[in-house]
Amino acid sequence: MTRDSRVARARLGQTVPRGSVRPSLDDRRRARQARGDGILTRVDDGSVLLPVEQIIWDDEEIAEHSGEDTEDGDWFAIRTDPWPCPACGQEFEYVTGAHFVIVTPTADDLIAIAQRCKEVGRNPRIVPYEDDLPTMTLFAWHAHGRPVHGIKKG
Repeated sequence: MTRDSRVARARLGQTVPRGSVRPSLDDRRRARQARGDGILTRVDDGSVLLPVEQIIWDDEEIAEHSGEDTEDGDWFAIRTDPWPCPACGQEFEYVTGAHFVIVTPTADDLIAIAQRCKEVGRNPRIVPYEDDLPTMTLFAWHAHGRPVHGIKKG
């Protein structure tokens, strides 16, 4: 605050001792911002709005998409020689995390894990996954803290 502004305020009766700060913003003569202008008046309750109308395809719309690839695409896993889980002894032919087969949409994501499997003698092969065992994506496996069963022989 400059000397001129202090003098001007003193003339108006708005004196504040030099170097001091008002104890509360409530002491201001006018509010900094009028109520309702930019102040959050309602908090979102987190509810989800659903579509009002249900979308139903008729036979013609379904026929327009016949022959299109509706598959999820290929998923890849690392197939190995049978390897026992160190916790329970159950053998798996895939690299697993907590008894879920680790899968990815691209084979390249599995190269580092396959290299580690090779180092411990599991004879890894990256293959398209076409089995019925429960799966977990590599990304979910990372998010869960990389739970590992069967990476080393006990």
